[in-house]
Amino acid sequence: MGRICPRCGSERGPFIGPLCSRCFSEVYRVAELPEELELRYCRSCGAYKLLGEWVSGPGEEGEAVREYAILVLGQKAKPSVHLDEVSVRDAVTRYEGHGAYTVLVKVRGRRGDAEVEEERKVRVKVLAQLCPSCLKRKSGTGHQAVIQIRPLIGRLSEEYRREIEALLGTSEERLRSAVISLETLKEGIDVTVEDQSAARILANKIKGRFGGFVSESFKLKSIRGGERRGVLSISTRIVNAEPGSLLAYGSQRVLFAGIGRGRVILLDAYSGEVMERDLEEVSKYKFAEESPPGELMRLRYLGEGEGELLFQDEEGRVLEFSREAVRMISGRLRQGQNYMAYLLENALYLMGEGFEG
Repeated sequence: MGRICPRCGSERGPFIGPLCSRCFSEVYRVAELPEELELRYCRSCGAYKLLGEWVSGPGEEGEAVREYAILVLGQKAKPSVHLDEVSVRDAVTRYEGHGAYTVLVKVRGRRGDAEVEEERKVRVKVLAQLCPSCLKRKSGTGHQAVIQIRPLIGRLSEEYRREIEALLGTSEERLRSAVISLETLKEGIDVTVEDQSAARILANKIKGRFGGFVSESFKLKSIRGGERRGVLSISTRIVNAEPGSLLAYGSQRVLFAGIGRGRVILLDAYSGEVMERDLEEVSKYKFAEESPPGELMRLRYLGEGEGELLFQDEEGRVLEFSREAVRMISGRLRQGQNYMAYLLENALYLMGEGFEG
């Protein structure tokens, strides 16, 4: 009597371990693969960066993504249990927008003479960057500006990084074409820009989207014909905390309340004291993991009635507070606006400028 698959009852091989090849691919992954890759791609000449070196590409971005995925995944793939070896056989790409592709990869595993296949989805994010040859050709003596994008608190999360890349990728053509390279660092993102005017516009777009602080410094390289030539560094610290975010510095716990007059407004989570701090002081804070002692709520301001200020919470309940109990931390109290509120010992603190409901 031949072998029988204990899962489906099939007598048809080949068998890998106790299972037929079909059941094996359903129960076990053929290979361990990363779920996401990043491809640095030169849209000027079609080259891409592979294992630290720039190599010639097939010319079309989608084909470069396919080629890159097969090569990199072929190196990174680890055989699943019961398998001796694994290989990436083919891939099909689909563009998802904002420089992201979904790659359907065909993976084949083998044990002895038995083979099994499966298809896996891997996301490939394309980061546009001029290769060294095109950079030298395009910028001549070099770039004119660098935008250093850093978070206000801690490190830049993957979510914020993707939003920044999407913002840069959907800017006007003249601004996109001015971007020479985009480099992701542990502490943030550096954007190398061809000219200083475009760099200032892009930095202001980033500040307008996320809020924060922008400062400039200039490194002089030469003076020709009375013209100062050098590299403009634009430091952009974006706000990566929402009103009500709990921050920690040592034993101190504060709520991020907003930005005002070029300073960060904080609310002591225990005493209700309102504090203003400069950028360097706030950069020492970290996001706290615990919950604040008071109650955080989202409230809509309805208006004033018989000496009380009326609010509506997210469940539709109407809450009344005396005017003396309500304290605006930043912004103005406007009817119909929603606010992040912090209730602490019968005092209601309202944070932020207010946002449409």
